[in-house]
Amino acid sequence: MRRAERLFRIVGLFRDKRVRTASELAAALEVCERTIYRDIAHLQASGVNIEGIGGMGYVADERLDLPPLNFNTAELEALALGLSFVTSAGDSHLVAAAASARSKIDSTAPAAARDFMDRNAPISSRRVSGRAPEFAAKVRRAIQEQRVLVFAYRNQSGATTSRRLRPMTLTAFTDCWVVSGWCEARRALRNFRLDRMSEVELLEVRFVQDAELPNFA
Repeated sequence: MRRAERLFRIVGLFRDKRVRTASELAAALEVCERTIYRDIAHLQASGVNIEGIGGMGYVADERLDLPPLNFNTAELEALALGLSFVTSAGDSHLVAAAASARSKIDSTAPAAARDFMDRNAPISSRRVSGRAPEFAAKVRRAIQEQRVLVFAYRNQSGATTSRRLRPMTLTAFTDCWVVSGWCEARRALRNFRLDRMSEVELLEVRFVQDAELPNFA
């Protein structure tokens, strides 16, 4: 979990105004207590109203909130474009994530920024085809956790083969999504269009990037 997301979750846990211990917060976020101490100190230094109570834990006062996010026009346009693209091209999991991100912007950005986003900033993205299939969530998870994917793949001529892939990147092109990685059958780097993949399974088998598995970056 990234630190920014963890900080949002910590603030959310305090919204009920209960006293919470560092160990309780650490368990909820699956981190160590030392990380919680650092995060609380960072939030306090940023102006978030969380106070320590000796021997009891932490509590937030009635003014609990995150400092406002200040975006300039170009940043708002970038956010609008990104959210618009994800909404039109992503699978349901990414579309929900985009809505959640917009909700966080609405809850922490100044009114002027929210108004700008509500007017659908003068830049957006539309996909007439090529929306990510639902199994794209499996592909993203495989990349994040370095787990092997197996699937059936149909090539341009219509022939179908079984593939076993160590996925490395997922790219959204103008009309499709493409996963790139190390194909164990071909022992080489290969690209696979998601719209030609089927029977996708995420294995428990994990891999490490080594000399045999070049870096795409």
